[in-house]
Amino acid sequence: MHRVLLVLVCSLLLLGCSTALEPSAAVVPSVAPTTPEPARPIVQPTHVPTPPVVANKRGVHLLLDDGGACWPPEVWREHVEWAARLVGRGGYVVQLIRSDDLHPEVWQPFFDLLAREGLVPIVRLATRKNPERQWWEAPTADEDGRSYQAEAERVRRFFDRITWRTDRVLVTVGNEPNRPDEWGGSADPAAYARYLRDVTGALRRVSSLRVDVLNAGLDSYAPSTAGPSNVSLDPERFLEGMVAEAPEVFGMLDGWASHAYPLGPFGEHPTRQQFRIDDVRPGAAPRPTPPPGMPNRGINGYDWELWKLARLGVDRPLPVYVTESGWRHTRSQAPWSRDARNADVEDDRLGQYIELAFDGPRPGVDEELPQSATTLTGGSYDVTGWTPWNLDPRVRAVALFALAGRPDYWGHTNLLLLDPVGRILDAYPFARRLASVRPGTGAERGPDGGDRR
Repeated sequence: MHRVLLVLVCSLLLLGCSTALEPSAAVVPSVAPTTPEPARPIVQPTHVPTPPVVANKRGVHLLLDDGGACWPPEVWREHVEWAARLVGRGGYVVQLIRSDDLHPEVWQPFFDLLAREGLVPIVRLATRKNPERQWWEAPTADEDGRSYQAEAERVRRFFDRITWRTDRVLVTVGNEPNRPDEWGGSADPAAYARYLRDVTGALRRVSSLRVDVLNAGLDSYAPSTAGPSNVSLDPERFLEGMVAEAPEVFGMLDGWASHAYPLGPFGEHPTRQQFRIDDVRPGAAPRPTPPPGMPNRGINGYDWELWKLARLGVDRPLPVYVTESGWRHTRSQAPWSRDARNADVEDDRLGQYIELAFDGPRPGVDEELPQSATTLTGGSYDVTGWTPWNLDPRVRAVALFALAGRPDYWGHTNLLLLDPVGRILDAYPFARRLASVRPGTGAERGPDGGDRR
């Protein structure tokens, strides 16, 4: 009896396996026999390129504190909300924070406002402004006179004491240090390289969020002058001086900050660009020129900077963050303001320049633009043509300078109109054109979803 049961169970199991492996005759309709199809060749899978990422590259530079004057915290919310209105969610906001104002309780509400509006912060680390000489002091070195570990640690503690409601913040370390008024009266590329290296190392130790570190944008119009004081350096000599002091420093960066201002400066059409280095030192040797069509001045001035970095040994492409650019307009709340020089752009033209710089010409709307060309003149050349920022995958962000500073200082630069205590009255018509800029082409995404660098 047990043997019969065992045989019966095995038969049922085999029947179940057969049913699972082969379709039942009851569920397969009968069809007329057909001629068998020839075997299809095996097709190997091919790589399908990842479509470009659409990115919001719009940004503005705030001046809640410009180093000499601060708007009261009661109006900060208006400034941030107007920034969000012009650049949209995912846009960028630059704001300087002085080394003598690294107080989390002061800046926490500001970062909370940015998070609420969906804006990406770019913190411009500044030192202190000397009220008598009207220049920015060089950072304070350690007792050895060379390193900046104490300053760097103060910066790290500030970022770790903020309660972040975003997963990422960018930091640009300093501002135009090739100018004497941005580094204690005389440019010093070796000292800046050590400062950048030490601050970058400290920011790597921030535990509360990811900090992407950028260099200080350079003044591409600064000449090289003779010493011993009030020395300025052209960008090429400054970059070479940095590498001579700290060869590894550029390899530590997450991106490249550039001040890609239009020619004039501050006044020319986006199509007009230039390669030119001014070295007014007696007996200065001529510089080799880069390949034609590679400007160092103009809205694509970062072309030359990236080329120079490669020649200095940077073996990976750095994404570009244009932390300052823009034009000066003729109209101003304070016509006597300190930025009146080169304030030649009328409202309608400035609005058009913003759209052309970001998006390029619109067929049937913008006037016919000249063909791209390069005109050589001695050791420099003029470039006609440009790459719109939104069509340049190297560019991640462009912050127009500036949203709303003191009108007596920034009247020809501001995008907004203000009352005497910093409340927003309205926007200039050209500023509203920034809000109409389309999303641009971003970087290709890597297999892990991160940006390929």
